[in-house]
Formats: sequence, C-alpha cells, structure tokens
Amino acid sequence: MPKILSNEYLNIISLSSSLILLVLSQLENTKEYKLKAYKMHQNAMFLDELYSKVIILNNYNTKISKEEIDLLYNEYHIILKQCDENHDDNDYQLFRAEHYHDVDLNISKSHSRFLKIWVPFKLYVYYILLILIPPTLLLLFMIF
Repeated sequence: MPKILSNEYLNIISLSSSLILLVLSQLENTKEYKLKAYKMHQNAMFLDELYSKVIILNNYNTKISKEEIDLLYNEYHIILKQCDENHDDNDYQLFRAEHYHDVDLNISKSHSRFLKIWVPFKLYVYYILLILIPPTLLLLFMIF
C-alpha cells in the first residue's frame, strides 16, 4: 500500500475530523436555537394579536383617539420588552434578499442573488474550514 494511503494516516485523518465535528456540533448546541426560536415565535404571536387590533381599529373606527394610539403604542413596547431575543444582521440581509422586489427595501435583483450566497457562506465558512483544513494539511505533509 502506498505511503499516502497507509492505515495510520487514515486513522489520524478520521480521528481528527471526528473530533473537530464533535466540537463544532457541541458549540452549535450551546447556542440554544430551539429556545430562541420559541421565544421569538411567542413574541411574534403577541405582535400579531396587536396588529389585528390595529387593523380592526383602523377599519371600523373612523376616528382613533390619541388615548387609543397611546395604549397601542405602550402595548407594543411592552411586548417588545418581553422578548430578549432579536434577529441579527444576517437575518435582515436574508430578508432583504428574499424580498428585493419590495420598493421600500431598495435592492437590486443582482444584489439579492449576491446576498443569498454571501450570507450563508459568511455564517458557515469557519466551520467548513475547520473541518477541511486538518485533513488537507495532513495529506500535504504526507505527500511532501
């Protein structure tokens, strides 16, 4: 068997890749995405309820008093304060990329395509590199 494909080298590559993958999966697990998603979903449900109140007031009430507006404003800020989670800038960029056709966002179709590729790449490039670099270096050292 050639030196490059010897069992010892394959074992080292397999072990190092497995350890890196284990560490990365534990790091991702500590971010508690499920809990954050639950909190944000609950907050969205409260905001949707408030939005429905505003729509009803707007459709059936020709004159909305300043007191009603102040109550809605206060309720909105109470709901926002209840959730300590928030979307990060990457979420905003992906939203812009997916809704580029909205006039208010002022984004071109080509920039939208760029964001759809760049944002996920930016998020996962470190993980990909951490998984690929050790075996690649090991193979390079074996060859040279």
